[in-house]
Parts: sequence; C-alpha cells; structure tokens
Amino acid sequence: MFEPNTPLEVAIHSGDADATLTLLRDQTADQRASHRAGLKRMLKLVQAAHWGAQPGEWGEKPTPAQRQSLSAAIVLCGTAEDVVEAMVDDDLLVALGREWHPRSLDGLVQAMLAHSPHWIRTAQRLISAGLAPRPDSDGYTLGLMALPYITRSAERLKALFDADAGLRPALLRVFSVEGTADVSLASSDKYNHVPELAWGRLLLSLVDDGLTTRAELLDLTLGALEKDWPQFRAGWFSRFHAELAPEPTAMQPHLSRYLGLCASRIPPTVALSLDALRQLDAAHPIEGAALLAALRPVMASSVKGQLEAAMKLLDRLVQREPALSTRASDVAAMGLLHNAAPVQAQVLRRLETWGVDDALRARLPDFMPGLAATNRSRLTQLIGDDEAAIEPDASQSSSRVTRPAHPLDDGRRLPAPGDLQELVECIAHVFEHANDVDAFERAAARLVEVSPIAEADKPLFAPVRKRAAKMQRPLPRGLARLLLFVLDGTGPTGRAVVDHAASASLAEQLLSVRIDDLIAVAAQGRHLPPLSAPTHRGGFIAAEIFIQRVAAHRAAGLLSSRAEQVLGLLRLCPDGSRQLCAAAQRLPDGALTQALRYALHDDVAHGDDAELFAAAARIRHPREDDRALDARHAGLGPDGALAARWVWRTESDSHEVEGKTYTHHKLFVDVLVERGDVPPERLAVLRHPSAGATGSWGRPWTFAGFDEGAIRYSATLLPSDPGAYFAEGARVVGNNLDWWEAQWQNRAYLDMLLDPVAPMTPIACLLLVLGLAGKEPGQGAISVDALVQAHADGRLGESGDLADALRALLATPLLKAARLHKSLLAAIRADAAISSMVFHLLCAALQARPEDPPRDTALLLDLLLELKISGARALPAAARQALAAMKLTGNGRKLQQRLMA
Repeated sequence: MFEPNTPLEVAIHSGDADATLTLLRDQTADQRASHRAGLKRMLKLVQAAHWGAQPGEWGEKPTPAQRQSLSAAIVLCGTAEDVVEAMVDDDLLVALGREWHPRSLDGLVQAMLAHSPHWIRTAQRLISAGLAPRPDSDGYTLGLMALPYITRSAERLKALFDADAGLRPALLRVFSVEGTADVSLASSDKYNHVPELAWGRLLLSLVDDGLTTRAELLDLTLGALEKDWPQFRAGWFSRFHAELAPEPTAMQPHLSRYLGLCASRIPPTVALSLDALRQLDAAHPIEGAALLAALRPVMASSVKGQLEAAMKLLDRLVQREPALSTRASDVAAMGLLHNAAPVQAQVLRRLETWGVDDALRARLPDFMPGLAATNRSRLTQLIGDDEAAIEPDASQSSSRVTRPAHPLDDGRRLPAPGDLQELVECIAHVFEHANDVDAFERAAARLVEVSPIAEADKPLFAPVRKRAAKMQRPLPRGLARLLLFVLDGTGPTGRAVVDHAASASLAEQLLSVRIDDLIAVAAQGRHLPPLSAPTHRGGFIAAEIFIQRVAAHRAAGLLSSRAEQVLGLLRLCPDGSRQLCAAAQRLPDGALTQALRYALHDDVAHGDDAELFAAAARIRHPREDDRALDARHAGLGPDGALAARWVWRTESDSHEVEGKTYTHHKLFVDVLVERGDVPPERLAVLRHPSAGATGSWGRPWTFAGFDEGAIRYSATLLPSDPGAYFAEGARVVGNNLDWWEAQWQNRAYLDMLLDPVAPMTPIACLLLVLGLAGKEPGQGAISVDALVQAHADGRLGESGDLADALRALLATPLLKAARLHKSLLAAIRADAAISSMVFHLLCAALQARPEDPPRDTALLLDLLLELKISGARALPAAARQALAAMKLTGNGRKLQQRLMA
C-alpha cells in the first residue's frame, strides 16, 4: 500500500489540487525539480492502478482528483518527457503554462510529437497559446498529416485554423515527408469519411485563399513523386495530380521531370507520367531521342496498360519521324518479356511493321524461351532462322523424387536436447520463435525428463528463468510455466488468450491442460519422457518408441493422465507390422495396452474406455470408418469411431451504404457427423465445430483461434489425418479471400500443404484452390509453392480431387479467374513439369459454368491455348463441349475460336 512521505505527496494522495499548487507556489524552480523522482514513482503506481485489473500498490482505483493533482505537480516539477508520459489534460496544461511557464514546456511539443503524431491537437493548443514555437521537424509534419483523421470534424479543424493563422500555410510541409505505416496522406484519406477533410480539398483551398498557387502545388507533387516512396503513399500524390488536372501549358516546364518519372518503380507514378507525356506530345511533339530513352524502362514493365500506352506513344513518334522506326523497334522489343501472349503479339506486329536492324535481330533469340507458343513462329520469321523455334517441351524434363516421404524418415527425427546447456538454448529458441512447435515439443519433453533438476545446475537456467514470466504467446507461455515448475516447484496458472471478440481458443485451452499434465509427470521425478512427446517432426510418434515408453512408465510406476494417453495414441504413425504388434502384446495388460494393440491391428476386443479406443481407431483406420467400434460405442462424433467427412457451400448477402451495394460471399464447411457434447479427452473430435457453432465479428468458428503457434500446434493432435485442420483452414481462408481483414496467422494452414507427408485429400485440395485464388500475395505464393511441391512428390496423383475442387469453386461467385490465372502461371514458371496438370485443371475450369462464364475467363483461355499448343495437347470432349457452349466477346471469342479450331 502506498504511503505518502512528504507534504506534496500527501496533498496529491488526498486529491487536493489547491493544496498541491499552494505548496509548489512557495518553492523555487530547483526545489520543485527535486520532487521529480518521487512524482515519477507515484505516476507509475497510479497508471498501473488505473489501467490494470487490480489497483496494486496504490491500494485503490485512483480518483480523478488524485490524477488531476498528480498531473499538475508533474507539469510544474517534471520535464517535457514526464508530461508526455503522464498524458496531462490539455486545459490543465495550458492553464498552468500561462500562469507558471514551467521548464517542462521546453521542447514539450517536440517530445509529444516524437511520442505520437496524434498529440498534434495538444501541440497546436500550445502553439496557438504562445507557449511553444512551431517546430520545424518531421514529427510536426506527421502530426499535420494526422490532423483531419484526428479532428474528424470540419468545424473542429476550422477552429484550429482560426486559432493559429500560421497553421494553414504550414500544411505545405506534407509534401516533404513520406509518412509512416500509420500516418500518411494516403492513410488519412483512406480512413476519413468526411469529404471536407480530404487532403486534396484542404490543399486546393489554400489556392482559393491565395496562400499558394496551383503551379506550386504541381511542383511539390512532382517532387514527392520523384522520391519514389512506397506505392500506398506515393499513390496519393498521383491521385492529387489528377485532382490538379494541369493543362499541357502548366506541365510543359516540367517535361524533363515527367520523362524521368517513367523510370519510377511505382506503377501509378509511371501511369501518370505516360498520360502526361501523351498530352504534352499532342500539344508540342517531344524530341524523339528523349522520348525513346524515357520509354525504354516502361517497355520492360509487367503492367499491360503501361506497355500499351508506351507503344501508342511510339506509334505517334514513328509516324512523324519514320527515320526512328528501327530505334523504336529496339525499345519496343523489351515488351516481348511480358507474360501475356496478346501483349507479345502487339509488340511483334510493330517490329514487323517498323523493321529490325542487325543488332536487334541478333538479340531476338534471347526472347524465345519466354515467348508464348502462339507467337513463336512470328518471332522466328523476324529472326530468319527456322530452327530458332524448335525447343524440347520443358514440361517433360523436371526431376521427380524416387519415393514419397514417410513421417518417420530419418531426416524428420526430433533429437532430444543433449545436455542442460543445449536444453537452455532450445527453451530460449522457443521464447524467440513462438510458432516453432517442434522446438516446443523437444524442450517440453526434455524438461519433464530431467526433472527434478539439481540445485547446482539451476543457475544454468537463469537467462530463461528471467524471461519466463514475460512470455505471452501460447507456446512460449506454456513452456515457461513448465520451466518455472521444474525449477521452483510452482508456476503461474494456465490461461487461454482470447481475441478482440472475446472468443477463446479451444486448442489453447487443451494446451494449458496438457502443460498441467506434463507438470504432474515431472513432479513424479522418474526421469522419463512423457508419453505424448513426438519423436519426429509434425507431432508423429514412432510406435516402437511409444511401446518402449509405456513399458518404462509401467516399470517405474509413473502415472500419466488419460489425456496424455489419448494424445500419445493419436500421434502414432499408422503401422500394422507384426513385430510391433508382438512387442505390444508383451506389455502388461490394461486399458492403454489394449487400445495400443488395437491401434496396431491386433485382434483384441473393444474395451470399455471409449476415449482410448476412439483414438486407436483413428490410427488403425486412418480416414476411414470403424463400424465395429461404432457399434460398441455409438455417437463418438467425427474422427471418433467414424471418420470425419465434409460438405461445403457458399452464401451471398448484400447491403447498401450511401447508395452503393456491397456483396459479401461466405463459405461454410460443415462436418457431416454430429459432434455433440464430448469429454475433453476426445481430442480428435474436439477439432470439429459442435452443432450450431458460429464465429464472431464475421469470422467463422475455429478450434485453434488466432495465434499462429496455437494453430500449428493444433495440427499435431492427429498428424496422420490433418483433415479437420485443412477444413478449418478452408473456412478462414475462404472467408477472407479478398483480404478485408489482415489475418497473417492463416498462412499456417497453407504451410501445412507444403509438408511432403501431408495427404492431399479432397478437403486439402479445397484449401489449396482457395489459397491459389486469394488476394494476399504472401498466401498466394505459399499456395503456388504447395501446388508445385505436391505435384513433384506425387501427392496429387492424377489431380482429380484438385480438378473437382477447382470446378466446383469456380462455379460459385467466390473465386476470381484473374487471381487463379496468375497463380497457375506462376506455378508453371516455377516448374514446367506441372504444365500437363495445369492444362487439365483449366479444362475442368471450363466446365464450371459454361452458360455464364466468370469474369476474366479470357485469361484462363489464353493460358489454356498456350499449353495446348506448346504440349501438342488435345482438349477432352467434355472441355470442348463446355467451351463451345460459352457466349464470349472480344478477345475471349477469338481465343475460343482458336481453341476449337
């Protein structure tokens, strides 16, 4: 309990602001400064009591009067940094500043804005009150950027302008600072829904009031674009350029700058420069050499619209200066690097018209490997070499693994940390890498095995002991709890993290219970590893080792919880060899032994323990029903006696906001077998949603929650059958395809598809197709790698399940054909051997909805035509029938005719 030691502390603790000020008024500046250390201590206690769940040492929740008194004392006795830390009220700060002019005002505005740009309103009050000068710093400029978003009201912003005549002219500083991930002109406009507060309007209003000119704004805009800031922030200046809408006469003095912006790495900046050059060239033809030099980097762009705009500028140049035609060809030839066959065809048409010189003709064969098969004959004619287009089909030459990976391969073995120093290093690794499940399992198993630790060895653990209490993520926190028990005999209780919608993770709750079980094993001090400790990556346990553990535990009298026994069984690698069965038969009889023998295909009767035998059934009959066990123990739920099976569907709903209609597509992945109420030991069944289970805040129900480490841990509960894991992944990925909310943890579901032992079942194929069609580039790249890897190691087989998933999903409004095209093209580039499979996938895509082809079907047809020609492949009858039924226009119609020819 806090006890005040000085008259000042007594006044503050009493909440008597008048007494606080009276005491300080009679003191000199140096005397007031001497109180700083004590006030800072009081501040920490007050803040902890105010924001924490318990009042702690302060004794009770601080009253407003106490906080007001403490704030006043800090302003008068502390420094600028102390005032920022105390978050002093604006009115109090200004009132005290005017009367006392304390030293805490020195550098206060800079300290506030260095802490956060959101202090700008308080900073402006100090500036307008004459208590602080206007800073000339990037922090102040960031504060200006945040002003519209912070005020959220045109009236409040006008009041700030009226109070400080120098504020509006200072707004021009925003052109000189890039901004941050949180504060920029782009983010301000994105999250601001008041039109009067849009930055474009604010800046143009300066022109209306004579504070600047359009010419100056144009100059500043081009200066910002020349800095090549990241696209999100640079894009705002491109849009503001459009708002300025400068005439060619205004742009003409900046011709060299527009030419230079063609080399920008930011696509909107390049698009802006090309449009400006189009207008400038129409008004006053641009000198040929300068234009050719500027357009050369544009022709190497991957953006189709930019290439087409650049080629139109070249058309105009060649038309008025025919002598530059071959030089224009040399520039245009870079467009042959683009991956779209129609773009390549446009380039070839110009090369054929404009002609090529000997130097370019010598380089043209370099473009042949990346050229679409539909365009190779035209390039061959330009080269003048009939053999140039003759190449082996790369899709036949990729390497293949000789044998599918096995969960118990030597390369997947998890060695236990050797000595205690290696164990400390492993624990430290888990504390730093909260998603490394294998390292967590190694450290946890070894901690149990070495318990109790000799007193002489405990100092080795000092570095990790010191950090243990600070761990927040599920895996490190659970390991820290086990560590503290092994070292001290006590430790914090377990808890599951909840998300912002107060939804707890069932997987984290089970993890917390497992830590309790491991603590119970460690407390017995038998120096044996727990039954559930994996022997191989991904959670697998070699049955031979598990049999040895059961025997050792029995011999030592070591007791394990039922959940530990169930988890150990679920993690077994399915194996029905006679040798293992014979070894299990030699174990002392008991419920666990009977279930273990059943899992290893021994001929034993179903015991009374439904939980142990349900786990054993998942190993004896992986992904299949155990009808005999279901007759003995009915209603165990999905992945109990009966294997889980899924059905999925989509629903769409629309709503209108400000006259605009928004449509949202939802994906439901339901398990066919009812789960019902199940005990916590039925781990495999708990992975599935119960009847009527729904998510919150627009998110679907999940077993694993939102922590990536917990998600990865959930995959190890039944590693031989990750079907429920993939179903959950399909739910969360499928309901966030357009990335309306950043859910970085979802990559864990897609990463599992990369594991060479993960079975590519129909539900896994559903997740893979959803990943290939997602908007987020990182998840798309993982999915492309998974497609290539699964094909290379033979897990996809004939790809029938993948084709079925693709066909069914493309028949819904959930998938966008353009994203699918991008991913499939990337997969072919990564491994040409996948071309044949992609061809068959595209044939399946044609059959999704021939009567109503999805948008951007032409992209899929273009890739299909390329694969058809390059591999001399024939369209299957069903694909030809679907293609013939399509009503297409434009380029889609042309591609349809070529495919049918």
